[in-house]
Amino acid sequence: MSQIAIAGFTANGCVLAQKIANELEGARAWAPCRIAEEVGLPGFDSVGAWTGEAFAQGCDGIVFVGACGIAVRAVAPYVASKMHDPAVVCVDEAGRWAISLLSGHVGGANDLARRIARIMGATPVVTTATDVRGAFAIDEWAARCGLVIANPQLIKRVSGALLEGGRVGVRVGRQVSLTGELPVGFVREECAGGTNDAGGTNDAGDIRKPCPAGAAHDSADASHVLHAHVRIGPELPRENGPDTLHLITRNAVVGVGCRRGCEPATLQDSVEAALAGLSLAPEAVATLATIDLKAAEPAVVELAAKHGWRLRTFSAQALAAQGGDFASSEFVRTHVGVDNVCERALACCGAVRVLNKQAHQGTTMAVGLVPEVLSFDMKEGNDHA
Repeated sequence: MSQIAIAGFTANGCVLAQKIANELEGARAWAPCRIAEEVGLPGFDSVGAWTGEAFAQGCDGIVFVGACGIAVRAVAPYVASKMHDPAVVCVDEAGRWAISLLSGHVGGANDLARRIARIMGATPVVTTATDVRGAFAIDEWAARCGLVIANPQLIKRVSGALLEGGRVGVRVGRQVSLTGELPVGFVREECAGGTNDAGGTNDAGDIRKPCPAGAAHDSADASHVLHAHVRIGPELPRENGPDTLHLITRNAVVGVGCRRGCEPATLQDSVEAALAGLSLAPEAVATLATIDLKAAEPAVVELAAKHGWRLRTFSAQALAAQGGDFASSEFVRTHVGVDNVCERALACCGAVRVLNKQAHQGTTMAVGLVPEVLSFDMKEGNDHA
């Protein structure tokens, strides 16, 4: 099924559904079987079954051109959580309203409703409190930036603080920078290895140490109570208090090498232990990198598949072309044509090394972080979708 599935229920509704589909990339319009041939669209027998298939296939969005009641009854059996549900939008047949019905922020229904409204010249209907009150929606921003929300139950703590006029402290982890002005209600907090007062990245600081629960940057801020906190970075959440929302950046890279026929469990255990030792969340890893000779190595392929990491491979020539200080091995050079795989693979990905080459039971690995620059300006398009 398409990324965005659109259902019409009458001939007029199907014309509007097709108009919307024509303007949205990855969208497809559907019609009830009784009129499908007439309107020239693929058909469905049951809107409930069609909706269930859309959920099961992982559609990004579902649009109903018809009454809200139809949409509510159709999606009700499949709704799971705001972190996993697709965007659901309902459009009236006259094309006057585009209503964000489900998963407004994380799923992107608010944005989808606005896009559809622009297509039709309609009015978007958005009812989430932060949007209605003009407050910053931290979960929508996180979704746009491709961040993993580690403890989504804390979203309401941050949003509630902002809606009540409270202050939210923000600090970042290693190789993460924030640019531009902070939204109303947010203040920066000190953090080793994160951003400094000028907004740049501090290279100092041990990635394994949690950010201190300190004051905001200036003395005036320090005298005020912070009602909630947001931590942005690749590190494992270390603070399990009731007021800290953890947003995990996906900027970590693991470089690996291994002997032929390496046991998948051996490589997996070694990598997971290394990440734990660095206090890096497995969700922070975006890429597993190695030499092209290992592109089909079962241990490497299985590790990437288990975690959903992108597997990037490089030729010996590309690895050798990287400049820098690498642990050199003549044994490795003899067998694969380059003196180091895991550290050089990090360099090929543009990652700053945070763990040098480690060898264990026929495997080698190194870990790096790609510098991540984020802006709170929703108009600047931190869109990782």
